Amino acid sequence: MPMVAAKCTQCGANIEVDASHEAGICPHCGTAYITEKAIHNYNYQTNINANITQTTNIAAQTVHLHNDELNRFFVIEDGTLVRYNGKLKKIKVPEGVIALGDHVFSEIDYDEVILPSTLLAIGEGAFAPNVNKKRREKVVRRIDLTACKSLSDIAEGGLADETVPVLVLPRSLQSVAEGAFAAGQVLCWEGSAAEFEEKFGESYQKETVFARSEYTGCAAEYKNLLLGGFRGLGRTEDGFVCAAYADGACICCYDGSISDRTELRVPPKAMGESVVQIGLYLYRQAMFAHSLILPEGIAEIPDYALANLGRFYELEYVFVPKTVTKMGKAALAFKGMSRSGTIEFASGCTLQEIGEEYYFLAGTKIVHPPKLPSVLPSGEGNDRVVTVRVEAGAKVTAKVYKYDEQKAYTDDSSAQAILNLAQARIRSGFTKVFLTVKEGEEKSVAIGNATKAYLVYGFNGCMKAVPRTGKHVIFTLKKGLFGTKVKTEICES
Repeated sequence: MPMVAAKCTQCGANIEVDASHEAGICPHCGTAYITEKAIHNYNYQTNINANITQTTNIAAQTVHLHNDELNRFFVIEDGTLVRYNGKLKKIKVPEGVIALGDHVFSEIDYDEVILPSTLLAIGEGAFAPNVNKKRREKVVRRIDLTACKSLSDIAEGGLADETVPVLVLPRSLQSVAEGAFAAGQVLCWEGSAAEFEEKFGESYQKETVFARSEYTGCAAEYKNLLLGGFRGLGRTEDGFVCAAYADGACICCYDGSISDRTELRVPPKAMGESVVQIGLYLYRQAMFAHSLILPEGIAEIPDYALANLGRFYELEYVFVPKTVTKMGKAALAFKGMSRSGTIEFASGCTLQEIGEEYYFLAGTKIVHPPKLPSVLPSGEGNDRVVTVRVEAGAKVTAKVYKYDEQKAYTDDSSAQAILNLAQARIRSGFTKVFLTVKEGEEKSVAIGNATKAYLVYGFNGCMKAVPRTGKHVIFTLKKGLFGTKVKTEICES
């Protein structure tokens, strides 16, 4: 039987009902209604409104005519939503609304807000929660901007609800105020990260990390992560938000509840792609879980990914797969509530590159310790050439050192040794500087095949072993959005 127009007897919202059913539930207020009464209510109100329209002339400077559920749920003035009076947890803002007023959802305990295609601006603190208004805790909320293809302006605090972990922002944005977002939110931008930084950097970059694979240092836990250039955004069945790129999938964050009993097991595949990267925010979320299991396919754990940064968290256990070959500075330097932690490496894990600073804390239990970066055995043959280029804009000096294992020693009292004994030993064996290359320079040196050497660069002296294969090794150091990136090329001629 076709649906019939009706009006909820409780909230007055327009609804459609099946006249063959005796009763139903209002989708707006959740209240049960009697079908016959709801149909009668609609016909009565329609006739009354029609009579008023036909027989009444209203003279006033400003007249607000509200229709049906708009009158009860949404207060709209000149196209701006200034108040929501409903109690729904999933709120769909009506089409025709062009702006959200200041603090309009600050005191609303919602689960999801769906914004309309007509929206042009989001006012100051529109979603910033009122600290004096109690809301449900441990709720992961959503703000759906999918339809907002014309959204232009976001004021300070406009989307700053920290319980909304992910926001997909439209390319139509023209103005983003400083503090528009909450710390720790994952921001997904349809364009490139560089484009976003160029467009909004002056007012926004102080609190945001602008890339998928480049991370800042100690303040990272207070920053946002912007994902740019993705092919699609999705969510796995077990609650991980992911972005698909040309080279695989990136797990952005987890949008489920996390407690000291949670095991975050990152999936090896998402959106049909192999997971090759994990966003920094997921690592920060994992600090509040009991354990983090990383999948095969992950090659890098970035700088300060699981660093405590001066506080104790819940995290007690991390599993690192065999595919991880690079770990950044203080990548796994965490201690849980028991003031210790366990890191289990897959058997046979070999690290090719590691941050100069400590990558886990003293007292941490290490299961299957990985092989640390080391110089390859001495070889025979002709000399090889090492070229170092430091591109303009890379504020860094690079040096190539000769390493003599015979002269290396262990100084247990040094800070270097306390933080990383293996790295300290290698550094103590440096006996000669082959090259010193500054910004904008390119230099080369011939090094015998039997000579062991390291490239050292950056403020903290990150090290890379000079490969023993190929006749010509080229290191290119370039400016990243945060820090220095090194490209290594090995040529046979």
